[in-house]
Amino acid sequence: MTTVVFFLKNEKYLTFPQKECILKVMTIIEEGEETMLKSRVCIITALFCLFSISGFAQEWVKQTTGLPEDLGTGASFAAVDEQVAVATAYAGIYQTVDGGKTWRQLTIPGDMTGSIADVAITDSFKIWIATSGGQIFATQDAGDHWIKQFEDSSLTNFMNYIEMFDANNGIAMGDNAQSLTNPAGAAIFLRTSDGGENWISVNDSAFGAYSGDIWRRVDFVNELVGYFYASGAIQARLYKTMDGGHSWQATNLPSYAQMIKFYDEKIGLVISKAQEVWRTLDGGESWQSFSTPHTGWGTDIEFSPQNPALVWMTDNSKIYFSSDTGRTWVAQFDKGGSDLEFVSKNAGWCAGIHGVLHFQMGTSFVPAEKKIVLQNFRLFQNYPNPFNSSTRIHFNLPQPQKVLMEIFDIRGNFVDKLIDENLLAGNHEILWNGNKFSSGTYFCRLTGGRTSRVLKLILLK
Repeated sequence: MTTVVFFLKNEKYLTFPQKECILKVMTIIEEGEETMLKSRVCIITALFCLFSISGFAQEWVKQTTGLPEDLGTGASFAAVDEQVAVATAYAGIYQTVDGGKTWRQLTIPGDMTGSIADVAITDSFKIWIATSGGQIFATQDAGDHWIKQFEDSSLTNFMNYIEMFDANNGIAMGDNAQSLTNPAGAAIFLRTSDGGENWISVNDSAFGAYSGDIWRRVDFVNELVGYFYASGAIQARLYKTMDGGHSWQATNLPSYAQMIKFYDEKIGLVISKAQEVWRTLDGGESWQSFSTPHTGWGTDIEFSPQNPALVWMTDNSKIYFSSDTGRTWVAQFDKGGSDLEFVSKNAGWCAGIHGVLHFQMGTSFVPAEKKIVLQNFRLFQNYPNPFNSSTRIHFNLPQPQKVLMEIFDIRGNFVDKLIDENLLAGNHEILWNGNKFSSGTYFCRLTGGRTSRVLKLILLK
């Protein structure tokens, strides 16, 4: 049995993903699994991962070259990949083609009215903007020339949202021309199949309401499936369309929505108020509420494109991270913004009152994570352990399944239930608070189907 001792300095400066990887390394070395520690090579790999990550700089970094200090609370952001992105301020638009190292300000349409409400981009040349004056503009040469694609005051005088799925197909939404003063008309949903040369109103079932915000309360996950939180004369409800905006049905969300975000047609999160989010895993039929550490008005949520378990959330003061599809959250950065955009689990942006913040995970983290994470039903040692007050428990599920997690004392008596629900495949984390329990040894049992795992926890007060 090989024993390795780590002296980790400045732990308080590590962000959550760094601590998570360190936890996994220490767990593997402590348990001495035959499958992972058959040779000294695995120890060296684990040490490399640990020392590389502990030396990381802060992952969220403010980008400044060519950008204003403050993009405002109405900022919007869109990206093609890790290199090409656009950010908007009240009446300005900025583009990067080198991952945010440098930005250049683009010209804006000379006949634009109002401010830029939302932006979409499909490559470094093709950009669309929707304005608070009820207009849609597009450029095919990165802002050298703009074409007005839509303006019809009889339909809408305020555009809220625009999403382009590719260079031809897109959806936009605007408040009805009467809705701000007399919310009796329908919100307007527009579709294009020719790059915006024609935007056609498609919704034939009136909400009798308007959005009440810009893009935060509209989200289409593809050309057919979208969600819209309607405010106004009727009872505020979250609606869903399965036919591209033609018809809408109310979901069962039991709460108010500050903003909505869906990973696909089934998995979605809603910020309802400070310190609370709601989650659905079945397209809005059923919902669960979870507590969060955010205290301000929630401005955006963003899923990792490859993994719905990884989620970021922001208000204007901080950025928060969840590794279990919104069940638990940790504060990740002490500045926030208005619009989050992630193009992978390793790269993303946040635009708003602090300008543009860029997230870049170090390259040494990804291969180390792939080598260490066990792709089976696995319960990792809690961290910290021993602990005072609270500890985090990580586990991995190879497939979606019903999971039960319980805590027992040293005599085998049941003392607490942490999880009893269906969870997605992937890595998960739960916080156990031991404030109401006495010092001593406890056991955590994780059960899924016919498989169980048990670990020992030591509470010291």
